[in-house]
This record gives sequence, C-alpha cells and structure tokens, in this order.
Amino acid sequence: MYRKGYIVFYSCNKGEIVTRSRKFEIEEGQYFYVGSCGRSCSDRISRHMRKCKNKFWHVDYLTDLCTPLGSLILPMEEREIVKMFKGLRVIHRFGNGDDRESEGHLFLGRMKDIIILVLEKVSVK
Repeated sequence: MYRKGYIVFYSCNKGEIVTRSRKFEIEEGQYFYVGSCGRSCSDRISRHMRKCKNKFWHVDYLTDLCTPLGSLILPMEEREIVKMFKGLRVIHRFGNGDDRESEGHLFLGRMKDIIILVLEKVSVK
C-alpha cells in the first residue's frame, strides 16, 4: 500500500515535553513534525492540530507547549521526507520509533523556509 507523508508546523514555547518514556527540551521557535498516513491523512493531521486527551505518540504531547500553524500532505513516504531535512536541527529520537535510520522526526525550522525547501525538492506529477 502506498503511504503519503505529511508535515505539521508548530510555534512552540520553551519548556519540556515529558512523554511516557522520555523527556525532550524544546526551545522557543518554530518546529515541524514529519509523519505518515494512509487513507486517513485528514484524521491523523487533525489529531495533531488539537490537544489530545489520550496521548499515544510523541507528537500528541506537542500541543502542551506548541500551537499548530498548518500542514502539508506530500506524495512521498515519511522517510523520504525526513531525508530532505538532513542537516537541519532535529530533536533527537522524537517521533521516530519506527524509523531508526533517522535521528528524529521533529525539526527546528520556520514554516516559510520549509515550504520553500519542499517546493524546490518535490515535483508534482
């Protein structure tokens, strides 16, 4: 089954995100999270755009410190999208439990700059 990937952008306050098993230090700034979805992209993204009562994934904890800004759905696998951002500052081991090839799936980066980068690298067919 072909899976699509997505990016959700956040504006975050400084603080700690404490999940069930880890603690992450977040600086003030704009961040973006890379994930994957099948047929339910809208359900997955809408979950990331609101505070979750039943937190399961690392990204569910982001709304404790962060305000969602927007999202992109891309015709690419999650791991392909993450590779586009090699060299950008990443929050180590955040959201990459099923992708041990990458350092993490939460990056520090301004929404405007990331959208421009994605548009330069992704060709629409």
